[in-house]
Amino acid sequence: IIYRGSVSKIKQNEYDKLTEQNLKLKSSIKQRNFITIFLTMMIIVMIIIAATNDNVGYINTENKILNKYSYWEEELQKREKAVSEREKALEQTP
Repeated sequence: IIYRGSVSKIKQNEYDKLTEQNLKLKSSIKQRNFITIFLTMMIIVMIIIAATNDNVGYINTENKILNKYSYWEEELQKREKAVSEREKALEQTP
């Protein structure tokens, strides 16, 4: 035989446990929401910095290196042409 007072105590204990679990879940959700908002704001700030930054870094560096190598290649071709002309001139002279 179960008394009414014990039934209500059991239900009260279950209610208290569920309430405690609910509070923990709400706290966890608040923490996750805060972290999500913080990380989203960080990403937005990084995008803004990248969009407004004049120094594009690696892209400019890569272009500078490519320009330098193309200049070297042009100089080398001019020198090779001059050397081949001198060789032809030396071959023609007796």
